[in-house]
Amino acid sequence: MKNRSRSARPSFINVQPCLMHHCGVSCTRVFLFNISINVAGWRVRGLQLVHVSKSIIFEQLLGGDVNRVQEYIHGRLEEGPLHVTLIDPDRQDPERSALMVREAEKGGTHIILVGGTMGVDHPKLEDTLKAVSVATELPVIIFPASADVISGNADAILYISLMNSRNVNYVIREAARASVRIEELKIEPLSVGYIVVSPGALVGKVGDVDLIPRDDPSIAVEYALAAQMFGMDFVYLEGGSGVDEPIPGDIIQAVRSAVDIPVIVGGGIRTPGSARSTVLHGADMIVTGTLVESNADTTSSLREMIASMEEGWRERKWG
Repeated sequence: MKNRSRSARPSFINVQPCLMHHCGVSCTRVFLFNISINVAGWRVRGLQLVHVSKSIIFEQLLGGDVNRVQEYIHGRLEEGPLHVTLIDPDRQDPERSALMVREAEKGGTHIILVGGTMGVDHPKLEDTLKAVSVATELPVIIFPASADVISGNADAILYISLMNSRNVNYVIREAARASVRIEELKIEPLSVGYIVVSPGALVGKVGDVDLIPRDDPSIAVEYALAAQMFGMDFVYLEGGSGVDEPIPGDIIQAVRSAVDIPVIVGGGIRTPGSARSTVLHGADMIVTGTLVESNADTTSSLREMIASMEEGWRERKWG
């Protein structure tokens, strides 16, 4: 869909298997407002029924709540951890980005994040967002490097405070500068306390970050609690793009124990084992980018990683 602004962008609702009816064909129960509609391989779009496979992950209907992406996330988190695929528009052309997204969706990813650490030129971001939005029915969220990369061709935007930056621009000024444009475009903002852990890689350098030491969870907890007390929707622990090791489990576990809001973790998560460990220690959402950029069989690799994430989730919840 080409226009994803709030006034015209569809909203998401969860689709659940129908357990109440003995249908002769695959049956799906779609919940819209307070009305339960049973459909067999069909999707409601406005006032039309459009045939789709029963494997769709969520439904799209015109209109709806302005917080539909956040509601989608919280709804999915009741079932298990979420995998987020990061697409950096600077690393490939829009057509290649769209292909990567299709493969990631087949592999079971739940959200598409578009952006990068360095400032992406706006035309390329727009072209990539348009291509990606057409290629997938998953929520498409902008990961902005600055207030200059904002577009209406997305379902939401991470509204970020780089909390442990020494530079006030990254702590609040860029967010303030972006606020009017976000409101004009009616993009759903997802407020994020973004906390960078050593080594931090490029984001640590560009963001002038006072890095969280890998051996001191208490500092990460202080920032995470501050994010929650400021009323932010998510805490995002970032280890840095392309780093060799994920964030230590004791940092993730300490943050998860301290806050009630969802914890996102990214950086250095390359294998099913590291994904499982990251979720086991408390991550609700995992972000990977290198996996889709460098893997010849993205679909199979993602399926394996997400299966491992679900194992970690089950062990964390039920032991």
